[in-house]
Amino acid sequence: MDEIAQEKTVYIGFWGSVVLKGLLSLAEVVASVIVFAVPTAFLTDSATTLIHSGLLGSEHSFLATQLLKVVQEFTRGTQIFVALYLFTRGTIKLVLITALLKNKLWAYPWSLGVLGALVLFQVYQIATTHSLIVVSITLFDLVVMYFIWQEYKLVKAHHGQRKEFFLEDAHSVTGTE
Repeated sequence: MDEIAQEKTVYIGFWGSVVLKGLLSLAEVVASVIVFAVPTAFLTDSATTLIHSGLLGSEHSFLATQLLKVVQEFTRGTQIFVALYLFTRGTIKLVLITALLKNKLWAYPWSLGVLGALVLFQVYQIATTHSLIVVSITLFDLVVMYFIWQEYKLVKAHHGQRKEFFLEDAHSVTGTE
């Protein structure tokens, strides 16, 4: 693969993964507001109703028993912690992602550091909860980190400038500059 094609592949992977990470981060912020705003009793009552409805299978199924365990331990303090955790995590990532998309050089190492710290925490979560969702999020974060690192090396090699492949392609199709 020639150098231009390789750079284009990195740029597309970087842009796509970072935008998707941004959307997921925005969803975390929205979820934090919902978790904070909804009364604890409503959340626990809804989960209990869902368990007893049979939609999760038997009341003794793995999913139903796990949800029941979470519901029984869910307090207002837990709710506030979850809301603040999601809000902080989502907001920090949104700030970094915005800076990455604006090609701010400081954002590349900071993003790698923040995502690296989150990956370490997620590895702990995987070890203690065996959550497949956390495994999936962690794998996606590693892919995002790879593309951030690759894009950072390219931007530094081009003296702080990013090649805007999408714009170049659009101009070659339309014949505009």
